[in-house]
Amino acid sequence: FWNRDALSDLFAGSEPSPSPSVTATVEASPTPSATPSSTPSPTPTPSETAEPEPVIDYGAAIAVRNGAGITGLAGENQALLTDAGFTDVDANDLPTGDRPGANAVQYVGEDLADTAALVAETLGISSVELVSATPGGTSIEVLLVTDPAA
Repeated sequence: FWNRDALSDLFAGSEPSPSPSVTATVEASPTPSATPSSTPSPTPTPSETAEPEPVIDYGAAIAVRNGAGITGLAGENQALLTDAGFTDVDANDLPTGDRPGANAVQYVGEDLADTAALVAETLGISSVELVSATPGGTSIEVLLVTDPAA
């Protein structure tokens, strides 16, 4: 393929320049070896029992009561609860004498604690109270004195 004479003529008179060379020296370090411990590690024991799953009653009777004087506030929050899967939600006004100092979710019966907590979380309300009776007689009542979304 290559014409040797043509290549020789092409490079005639030129001397190859020395190529720089690099020499690398690598020292191997000894690999650390794991030595077995003479004392066995204690097996960790759980310090707390697992929390039971919350029991949510999506069919619990819930009343959203507007004591804020903002037109449509109870209905807006009713819709949020319905969208979250609650099926028995009513909206109405809260009489002046029944108004708490801040928004609250009140419920009757320990069995509704998880449900009331989810209602409060859904609406952004921090106060959840177990009571002997709600103002309107419903199992769970949302008492609004301000707009929780504001």
